[in-house]
Amino acid sequence: MPDGRRVIFTSARTTPNGLFVLPADGTGNPERLVPAGTDGSAGYSMTPAGNTLVASEGYFASRRDLTLIKLAPTPHTEPLLHGSFYEENAEFSRDGRWLAYQSSESGQSEIYVRPFPGIERGRWQVSIGGGQQPMWSRNGRELFYVDTKTQFLMAAAVQPGDTFSSAAPVRVIDMRPYFVSSLGRAFHVSLDGNAFLMIKNPQSAGSDGVDSPRLTIVLNWSAELAERVPVSK
Repeated sequence: MPDGRRVIFTSARTTPNGLFVLPADGTGNPERLVPAGTDGSAGYSMTPAGNTLVASEGYFASRRDLTLIKLAPTPHTEPLLHGSFYEENAEFSRDGRWLAYQSSESGQSEIYVRPFPGIERGRWQVSIGGGQQPMWSRNGRELFYVDTKTQFLMAAAVQPGDTFSSAAPVRVIDMRPYFVSSLGRAFHVSLDGNAFLMIKNPQSAGSDGVDSPRLTIVLNWSAELAERVPVSK
């Protein structure tokens, strides 16, 4: 959630998978977000106001659709994009005015942007030659995605304004050493936009087959030191 107080997650504790909400500090029990049988299988992104979640239906099916989950006054779902192909991995821009998502409508996965909430007012293709897992930069001036053919993280500069426009995408990071999920985004950008959090593949730990160096953090080390090396009085 935008205020950081609650976490919305997908769980297989129900069949089919359901969306649940839990306090971010881990207290309490998970609560189902919407009644069984009416929720999406995976949540993607929340509006800045924290009142609308864009989620998918048919997460593990051959066709996936985008659905809105309105949280107030009572959580309920509303169809957003339901087509004969799949739409998934949707994310709202930081100001909530634009929705980026991937769709197979062209015959391959590409990244598109639509205005929100009036998604019928326009549609712009951002990726070139295949794209998946879009993500907005924190300042809203860039849209990142993974090129499905080259496996590079791409960045398209976005011009702020009342209408959407973006520049030709450029390569940012070679994603081949990192885990790229086919069902959801497995990377994130820092607040200042200067770093990315990614999951390194095990086979890329070291070219010589040796594991990468590890950092071990020892908590309460002074108490352990006192036990191992008692100080005589």
